[in-house]
Amino acid sequence: MNILLCQHGGSGNHGCEALARTAEMLLRKAFPQGNITLYSYRLGDDELYLRDSAMTLAGLRDLPGKYSPHNLCYHLKKRLLGPDKASKLPITGQFRQLLKNADLVVAIGGDNYCYQMGVGYYALDNLIAASGKPYLLLGASLEPADLEKGLADHLRCFTLISAREPITYDACRKAGLRNVIYAPDSAFLLPPGNAPVVPGLIPEGAVGINVSPLILQSEASGGITMKNYRRLVERILDTTDLQIALVPHVVWEGGDDRQPLTVLYEQYRDTGRVFLVPDANCRDLKALIGRLRFFIGARTHATIAAYSSGVPTLVCGYSVKARGIARDLFGESDGYVVPVQSLDREDALADAFSALFSREESLRAHLRAKLPAYLQTAWSAADAIASLMR
Repeated sequence: MNILLCQHGGSGNHGCEALARTAEMLLRKAFPQGNITLYSYRLGDDELYLRDSAMTLAGLRDLPGKYSPHNLCYHLKKRLLGPDKASKLPITGQFRQLLKNADLVVAIGGDNYCYQMGVGYYALDNLIAASGKPYLLLGASLEPADLEKGLADHLRCFTLISAREPITYDACRKAGLRNVIYAPDSAFLLPPGNAPVVPGLIPEGAVGINVSPLILQSEASGGITMKNYRRLVERILDTTDLQIALVPHVVWEGGDDRQPLTVLYEQYRDTGRVFLVPDANCRDLKALIGRLRFFIGARTHATIAAYSSGVPTLVCGYSVKARGIARDLFGESDGYVVPVQSLDREDALADAFSALFSREESLRAHLRAKLPAYLQTAWSAADAIASLMR
């Protein structure tokens, strides 16, 4: 039994790493004797962060650059021939051979279809579907409006889609897709590792904060997001005795969380209560996040590490996945997600944290009650995957 994991951007995004690790867990539950190959587009990252994995690692060292011949050809073909004829990702001879040898193909890029409808992946999807191999999209989040614009028609190329939150699942069913199941994001199942040691930081008495360059690009008013994070840090320092742990969750070029976090660290380091957490793999970061008293994050999988550890969490979100996961856990997203696009005053994030702070015990109790069944439902995806090969 040969299984090929694709659409993996590389483990320098520790959310991608968490998905790769937990997809492997689900697949080994479904097929204990399966041979799993992870095809990556930043292979060096995976050799570093996944060196303890039993998966075979393959792929490219780096994606082609913005002005590379591949990228220029992709945009030209997309314009002239249509998105289903142009692949954003290079389709190499190695990938074609792995596809030929595979019995099952799993796309773990569930985020990929909630930005620009995922059009850059259509040609790759069609190639895989044409091979006749069962093709699974694991942990998808989709904008409902995109389904009505033609995305639903494309998604019929998948044998099975697992939607990780109810907004996506309900929208898919409404659009007539019958190849969809509901299963929470597999990263909820990630086991913690060994928390990195940060001298002076006491995680149990700290608020974790994560900022991403991506949300800075999504803000409606220039500079408003960092102004909100500064006010948030000042609110915590002025009104509580808590420390602050600045936690990066993506460290690759062009989207490195350490850049905005370092700006905050340099501004407030002299307080003696603000700490910059070093890079680590996703399991070790989860071990640290799981010990924090609160977490406020922009990266989805950093917040999943907190949610799944029972930590009261506030999301500074920018897409359907943040709203959908919060609604799944709490029945609503108001009070749990602050959409970055709606930030119009500098105290919005600080005020949302103050409200979260006042509900600490009820939130912890809710997560303790919710998580056991929720994690069991996440594991149920393994049974659905196994059924693909029956």
